Amino acid sequence: MAPIERLGEAVAAVEAGRFNPFTLNEAMERDDEFGRLSRVFRSMAMQANAREETLDAQLLMRSAELETKTEKLAAAEMLIEEEQRAARDVQANLLPRQMPAGRDSQFFGALVPAQTVSGDFYDLVEFDDRYALLVTAGVSGGGVPAAFLMLLVRGAIRELARPGMTPAGILAGANDRLCGQSPFDGVVSAFVGLYDRQTGMLWHASAGQRVACRVRADGGVDWLHEAGGPALGVRRGVPYTEGATVLNQDDSLVLCTDGFLQVTNAGQEPFGEERMAAVLHQGRGLSARDRVEMLLRAVEAHAGGQQALTGDLLCLAMRRLVPAVMPEEAAPAQGGGEAG
Repeated sequence: MAPIERLGEAVAAVEAGRFNPFTLNEAMERDDEFGRLSRVFRSMAMQANAREETLDAQLLMRSAELETKTEKLAAAEMLIEEEQRAARDVQANLLPRQMPAGRDSQFFGALVPAQTVSGDFYDLVEFDDRYALLVTAGVSGGGVPAAFLMLLVRGAIRELARPGMTPAGILAGANDRLCGQSPFDGVVSAFVGLYDRQTGMLWHASAGQRVACRVRADGGVDWLHEAGGPALGVRRGVPYTEGATVLNQDDSLVLCTDGFLQVTNAGQEPFGEERMAAVLHQGRGLSARDRVEMLLRAVEAHAGGQQALTGDLLCLAMRRLVPAVMPEEAAPAQGGGEAG
């Protein structure tokens, strides 16, 4: 029975992970079935131990590699986060830091990006104490390509924004530059309005941007997206038409990128123009800042909270505080010429 006892002890040792092959030496020297069985068992046990040691070594190696890759991934994520933070800071610095002040009008703008870097922007360029150019633009897509297009379009509009240029002419020039210079296939919706702070006149043109409206003092909403043309970057040489409207006392101009209309609720219903008009109607008498903040709250409530928003939200508002002056009572307008 001694060989059987040694084999039993060897089996228990293998299961416990402490097998000693020399414990079977005596049994292996036998010429009968017990000897052959002991030799086969020791060979199998030693192979199993060798495989286990190999697996343990590989596991240690993989663990070390995984730890190294995890550290590298964490470092890469930190670098990306730092780069995105820098890009976000650059973009924030491109937006107007301070809106014009005065007793005739109020201005306020806000941008809520869905991603770290947004392609939407607003701008306000003052030619002098009387004329100001209001711009909003939304770039298709997101991330770095959208940010690049934003910089390209903003630079083109800023370069074209000079006395004597009409909103339609500015959009036409920006469109030609975007079609010829951009390495990306994105398109840009935009609205450009030239505002005469003395008379209340607004000359405007839209490039595929739907959310542009005058909110009258009585709460009525007049949409201003009819004049203009297609989005920028679609086709070179596209002509843009131009419209004009008068902002009377307590009238407001509200410009938003199309992300406002596209926000959906849990039932996949878009916010849409009707809801936006209803919200604007309720905001009679509000300042430019309060009107923008009210719109943002309404859209976030429709989506079910800011975390549910999937697109950029941009809004620029202007409220006129004094009565409008008939054009013949004021000096000739610099920006009221025909569209280019």
